[in-house]
Amino acid sequence: MTLDADLAARSAASLLELDVADLDEEVLRDAVGEIANVVGGNVKGLLDDNGDSTLSLPVVARSDQTIAGGHVTIRTGFDVGGSPMVWELCERVAAPRIG
Repeated sequence: MTLDADLAARSAASLLELDVADLDEEVLRDAVGEIANVVGGNVKGLLDDNGDSTLSLPVVARSDQTIAGGHVTIRTGFDVGGSPMVWELCERVAAPRIG
């Protein structure tokens, strides 16, 4: 999930029922991570993959992140109150298990 700082703050404030001015960096990161986790969990539940998918813990950063060994399989964007929000579903093939 990629969103601008304004949308991140508005989303976190809405989730926590706080004013944007009352958010500190840690609370903001936790709330945005929780939003990503909830949506990711719902998407994972929709996949028909016999339970083979895993969901990583959310990483909240102020810059683009990459997934080692992964590639984007689906990308979609939205306009949320004048701010962009982009969701990407990434696939990473797990290394074979030994033993």
